Amino acid sequence: MPSTKTDNNRKEPSLFSDKFANENSSESKKPETRPEQNDSPTYKDIILPSAGSILFEQIENPIPSREKTKNHSLLEGERKNWIKAIFTMELDTELIEYLVNSHKGYISTIVCSITENGLLSTGVDSSNVGLVNSWLSSNDFNRLNVDTAGVFALDISEMDEWMSEVPTDDTVTISVKKNTHSNIEEDQDISIHTQSGSEITSVLPAVETIRRPPDIPELDLTSHIKIPLKEFEHILDRCNEYSDRIKIKATKDGVQFNSEGSVTTITKQYNNSNDILTDAKADVYTYTTPDDSSLFGIDKIRPYMRRLKKTQTNHPMHLKFGEEYPFKAKIKLTKTSYSKLMVAPRIES
Repeated sequence: MPSTKTDNNRKEPSLFSDKFANENSSESKKPETRPEQNDSPTYKDIILPSAGSILFEQIENPIPSREKTKNHSLLEGERKNWIKAIFTMELDTELIEYLVNSHKGYISTIVCSITENGLLSTGVDSSNVGLVNSWLSSNDFNRLNVDTAGVFALDISEMDEWMSEVPTDDTVTISVKKNTHSNIEEDQDISIHTQSGSEITSVLPAVETIRRPPDIPELDLTSHIKIPLKEFEHILDRCNEYSDRIKIKATKDGVQFNSEGSVTTITKQYNNSNDILTDAKADVYTYTTPDDSSLFGIDKIRPYMRRLKKTQTNHPMHLKFGEEYPFKAKIKLTKTSYSKLMVAPRIES
């Protein structure tokens, strides 16, 4: 049977529209028993044998909030007043590939802020429907010397091209400094040196020309899922054969993924923890609030998932969603570094 995708007139609102501005109001749905969850990837998940619910047990100190606050504060105010970063960092090629693959194929140019605590990168797609945010902790760097904490812009396509010639087991030293050959004082140079002997020097995009990453309010997303990335990729690929959208719906016992085409409907149901563990053959949980349901454009999710390294497909993906609210997907890159995707829903009501 030929694959026929449905025409869809629904539009995704901007992630930053007024629709999502009241998520912290008293009317927000909040599960009575869900413990407070820190946004850092520092929690151990415990599957309850009786159902798909979970508890969170802190197993190590999370990244102090003040560290991320420092990075975010560098992006406040007018772009012309942003402090330009000067730094040198040495890290394994794999960590750079994590950064590039988190954004590649989704966003062309990203804004980065760097402090002694690490590197925070943010990029928003042209329609304001999707946002990618990656945090590389200084704990994962071989060396990080920050002369001036500040911001810089990075062309992901260029970085991907540069790194394609570097062996995957190589070590890379990246330096960003003021461009002394330019008439524009604020221009920045990037120099990349590899242990194997390659060297590249280029002028970075001017941060003044890049859209400022918008501030996103905290969302009280009441349904949580953890699922292997490869399992979620399989669901997206299957649904994409017949439709351009996927619905994520909380059920009484778990979660359902659904995609309706003009002649074919794809449904994947996880009923409880035992069913999920048998089906996915991996550590998976659901903590869902019945009636939570949101519809998303597959084209806003699939490129991000497909660009992550193949070695990451066994990593768990943490997904949070609500009732016609954006969803957040987070994947740990290392013990202390992560990449996060947020996508606005297609509104049905």
